[in-house]
Amino acid sequence: MKRVERLDWEVGKTTDAGKLPERYYAAAVPGSVQLDVMHAGELPDYRHGEQYRAYDGLEDYYWVYRTRLPQGRNMFLVSGGIDYSYKIFADDCLLYEYEGMQKGFSLDVSAYAGKTLCIKLDPAPKAAGQEGRAQANLSCKPAVNYGWDFQPRLIPLGIWNDCYIEHRGDTYLEESNISYTLSEGFDEAQVTLRYRVKNGGVRFSLDGEIAESSDSEGKLTLTLKNPKLWYPAGYGEPFLYEAKIEALSGGRVCDVLTKKIGFRRVRLVTTPYNWRKVHSPVTQALPPVYPEVNGVKVFAKGTNWVVPDVFYSEMSRERYETYLRLIRDANMNFVRCWGGCGANKEPFYELCDEYGILVWQEFPLACNYYADDPHYLQVLESEARAMLSRIGEHACCALLVGGNELFEGWSGMTQQSRALRMLDKLCLEMCPDIPFLMTSPIMGMIHGSYGYLYAGEEPHLYIRNHPATAYTEFGIPSTSGYDAVRSVVREDEAGKFGGSWETHKGCGAWEAEPESWGYLGLLNTLLPGKDLQERCKNSQILQGILYQSVFEELRSHKEICGMALNWDFDDSWPVVANNSLVEYGGKPKRAYESVKRALKPTVLSLQYGSVYCKEELRFCTRILSDTAVQQGLRAKVIVSQNEKKMEKVMYFPADGEEGESAAFDIHDFECGLFRVSIEAEDASIANEYDLIKRG
Repeated sequence: MKRVERLDWEVGKTTDAGKLPERYYAAAVPGSVQLDVMHAGELPDYRHGEQYRAYDGLEDYYWVYRTRLPQGRNMFLVSGGIDYSYKIFADDCLLYEYEGMQKGFSLDVSAYAGKTLCIKLDPAPKAAGQEGRAQANLSCKPAVNYGWDFQPRLIPLGIWNDCYIEHRGDTYLEESNISYTLSEGFDEAQVTLRYRVKNGGVRFSLDGEIAESSDSEGKLTLTLKNPKLWYPAGYGEPFLYEAKIEALSGGRVCDVLTKKIGFRRVRLVTTPYNWRKVHSPVTQALPPVYPEVNGVKVFAKGTNWVVPDVFYSEMSRERYETYLRLIRDANMNFVRCWGGCGANKEPFYELCDEYGILVWQEFPLACNYYADDPHYLQVLESEARAMLSRIGEHACCALLVGGNELFEGWSGMTQQSRALRMLDKLCLEMCPDIPFLMTSPIMGMIHGSYGYLYAGEEPHLYIRNHPATAYTEFGIPSTSGYDAVRSVVREDEAGKFGGSWETHKGCGAWEAEPESWGYLGLLNTLLPGKDLQERCKNSQILQGILYQSVFEELRSHKEICGMALNWDFDDSWPVVANNSLVEYGGKPKRAYESVKRALKPTVLSLQYGSVYCKEELRFCTRILSDTAVQQGLRAKVIVSQNEKKMEKVMYFPADGEEGESAAFDIHDFECGLFRVSIEAEDASIANEYDLIKRG
């Protein structure tokens, strides 16, 4: 059986590719070279103030990891990936070289037992003559590393995924891949194992079915009758089978690998809305983007995921679990893994399988023009194959996308760009049953907006007037909590703007007004605060009001719109303000609870005009439901502020029926917040809102 042995690493830098460093630091693996220097006490904590600037230029060095190989036979160096371009040496013998971070390796180092192993990293790639994120336009390094509106320019290098020694016996599994085909009626699954075994045969077992071969390489097929299907959260159980693959020698089990498999069929389908006449004569429909799982249309309630740390090496199973539990518990079923960040480590996808969270995975292309350059295309193909071979087996993987905003003016790519044509080809070849889109947004989809107003309208009203097949990015800003803000802003900056405030912004960064990233002018008009602590509180209240109204509005469009994904779920470092629902470190903002209510499987809802009311509150009733055709029912609507309270029993309609309209006179309410509650016999479908009385 295989045995894992950890190594003690150290790392140093040099300006000359032909020379070794003069000094080494203790290195964490997985890790990043910048963090190793920080932990050695030579760099300040990048998360505070503007201290990240002290890291400028570290990515331009050559970095060398070194360790001493242990003794052993059948000894392999195994890694899930290194960032970014590197060569591996045992003493002076070159063992391996690669450009890219998604492809792992397994190298036989038995002949070098006791020798020094070195991994030499090249400086980070930077396209000549470019600035900012455009420096990533000829590489597969995540563009977000080069600076974004929510993240500083910090360009990690290092062994970002696990790396260790694996001791093996004489017979072991070298490769295995499982794929399956579901019958049209879902009553049969043909499951195929492709494998390669060193010095032996294989046994493949799944749900009591067993296939065995003495061949060292080939494929085996099992047939499961009436398999239990995997469903996303809210639509059924995310059921996972456990497959066992055993390497055999003389009838003896020498190596074992288990894999979780979820049987599902994912498609993107069109709706009657997509066939509307654009002009005469009728052209093709808008592209299908409505998810369908096992023949059931699934309204994608979810969010955009950016890796919750600037240094993605720091993501562990425990940290992924913190965030993905929050996503699941917020009644979300869908996550868009944004192309600016690249792919996550394996535990992310394992947890999404378990929780029933559908994953939209983008390749590492974002907001750049990626040219038809032969070397770049070669690296992209290798990285894409590595991603697909790893991610494509997961039940959660529901959509593959070329990258983010590639058909926009700032990117300038088209359907004829070779990078996108190649990705389409690879996805069809390797994952033919997973839908593919070239980019987001495409025709029918909308990205944006990201403020308290969308084109001068309240966000939910803008969406009501601008229907789309999918809202795959929309944002509402707020500050972080008061404690989080003060943790990154210096005492002498507390009443100023610019400096650390500007550095740690995460929204509105593209606007000209110096305070637009916090939308403080509008906030002070709607919910003024006497000090910073109260302004932080009021900012989060307003974010919750608007996010709840937008998610509920989009759910009411489910016959037209198939996706509602906010930008974004999390912060990758401490920020003063962002559109996120969860602060850096995993603490939910106040808006998280508002969104959680809005996304209940079934919830009583009010369709109102403005969230900023003057003399009266007008609305009509509705029921929002993912799956059930909820019957009409009566529930109590209560409007209150302090000791003032009004209530009315109202009818909430079944699907297809008109709701009941009402108006509550609030002219004697004080300016500021008031509460609207919907109480029902079934407490699980109750709802509540904060709204604002304006003068």
